[in-house]
Amino acid sequence: MSRIPPQAVLGLLIIAAGLLLTADNLGVYDADRILRFWPLGIVIVGLTKLLQSAAGSGRAVGAAIMFVGAVLTADISFGVPRIEDYWPLGLIVLGLVILVRTIRPAPARQAVPAPPPGEFASGIPGGRGASGYGPDAGVAAGMAPDEGPVQVTYDESVSEVAVWAGKQRRVASPAFRRGDLTAVMGGVELDLRAAATANGDALIDVFVMWGGIEIWVPPDWVVVNKVNVLMGGVEDKSTGTRDARHRLTVRGFVVMGGLEIKT
Repeated sequence: MSRIPPQAVLGLLIIAAGLLLTADNLGVYDADRILRFWPLGIVIVGLTKLLQSAAGSGRAVGAAIMFVGAVLTADISFGVPRIEDYWPLGLIVLGLVILVRTIRPAPARQAVPAPPPGEFASGIPGGRGASGYGPDAGVAAGMAPDEGPVQVTYDESVSEVAVWAGKQRRVASPAFRRGDLTAVMGGVELDLRAAATANGDALIDVFVMWGGIEIWVPPDWVVVNKVNVLMGGVEDKSTGTRDARHRLTVRGFVVMGGLEIKT
C-alpha cells in the first residue's frame, strides 16, 4: 500500500476547510456545524505521521501531535472542564518514548574521530550553517552538546530526535532507504556522504520547530524538496543533477526554523 505523507493529509484538510467556508459564504451549508471540530484535523495529521513512520522518533512525534490534537478537541469541541489538568500525561508519553529508545537494541555503529573544525559548518564548535540553525542551536539554548566522537551507522534507516541539544550522525550504509529527523529548539546534522541507496531512491522525513537540521549528501545525489515551511527557511546547496544515480526526497515541516541540504 502506498504511503500518504502527513503533509498531503494536511493539504486535503485545508482544501476541505476552504470548501466548507465557501459553502457557508454562499448560504449553502452552515460550516460551523463541522468547523467547531477543527482540532480533529490535528489528530488525523498526527495519526498519519504515527502510522507512516518507520522509525521511533517519527512515531513519537506523531503521538505528540495526536496528544495535542486530542486535548484541543476535548477543550474546544466538547468543552471538557479542566482539561489542562491532564497535561502531565504528556510527560508520561515522553518518558515511555525515552524508555523504549533506551532498551531497544542499539544499531550497528562505529565510533570515529570527529572532523576538524570547519568541515561541518554547524556541527563543530565555532561553525554555523547559512540557515542560522544547526546542532549548535542546542548550545545557544543553554544545553550541553553531545560528548564524544560522531556516531557512524550502517543501518538502512536512521532516527534522531534533538530537543534542546545537538545530534550528529554519519551514515555509511550501502543501502540507505529512510530517515526520520526531529529538531525542537536544537539541531540535527546527518552526514550521508559515505552512503548509497539500494535502488536509487531514499526518503527523509523532517520536523523542525525553533531549531535546525543539516543534511550532507554525496555529489551524485539529486534532492527533491517537498518540505512545507512556516516562518522558516529551506536552503538546498546540493550539486546533484536530474540524471543523478541517486535521488533523495526530503519532506515534512519546518516551523520557525531552518533546513539546509548541501554536498
